[in-house]
Amino acid sequence: MAGWTEKQRQFMAAYAASGDVIGAYRAVYVVDRMTEEAIRGRGEALLARVNEVERVVAEAPRPVRGGVLTLEAHLAELERLRDRAAAAEKFSYAIQAEVARGKAAGLYGDRSEPVSETSLGVVQLPMRKDDE
Repeated sequence: MAGWTEKQRQFMAAYAASGDVIGAYRAVYVVDRMTEEAIRGRGEALLARVNEVERVVAEAPRPVRGGVLTLEAHLAELERLRDRAAAAEKFSYAIQAEVARGKAAGLYGDRSEPVSETSLGVVQLPMRKDDE
């Protein structure tokens, strides 16, 4: 569950183990001044977020077995998911899809390795004779 906090992951694990929204929320978060209704609301909001992610993933087209995934097709699919998320006002999902597009396109390198212009496909073109 990329993009989730550690507490959100813990809540999801506790809920998966027990099926109890309130108990799972209490096990992870401080709820001293919260009503049971407020706890249930927060827990259900987290579950709704997970369900939305699962729905989008389930609706995404699957590659044909043995098929080839091209960078162009991958970027187009991420763009489609970004646009759907933005249209549904799910802006955090839209941002995640756009970041994934940038990573797939090579705009973000490993932090331990600097990104060079050549790794991004940027090449120095020879100068034209009239530019000399």
